[in-house]
Amino acid sequence: MESYLIKGILIGLVFGMPIGAVGTMTIQRTFHYGFQAELLTELGSSAADCLYACVGVFGLTFISDFLLRYQTMIHILGGTFVLIMGIRLISGGKKISIPQITTVYGIKMFLSSFVVGITNPAAVLTFLFAFS
Repeated sequence: MESYLIKGILIGLVFGMPIGAVGTMTIQRTFHYGFQAELLTELGSSAADCLYACVGVFGLTFISDFLLRYQTMIHILGGTFVLIMGIRLISGGKKISIPQITTVYGIKMFLSSFVVGITNPAAVLTFLFAFS
């Protein structure tokens, strides 16, 4: 029982490290918009990780087969999404300085981090490795 707990904690720490695209997005949004934006961004990323964990835990083979079959396309879509976000950031996309995040903008923050998290090649490979 203890070995499963320790393995679970270690896997959680590996997945929880704020590195990569989602971590960078979270840090940027925290500095620009505050704690509420950070929370929404991390919730989106956590929802994507939770979806992958459910696929692995419950053995949903049709979803894992789909992910394996179309992983190249998923990686291309995710890379394109991150590239577009980077270009918008570099080109000085619209600057929003609002003390309160509106509901629509909050949903956009959640969904964008969910999409980046679900299409992140590192997350896909890490979950495939963890549950193999």
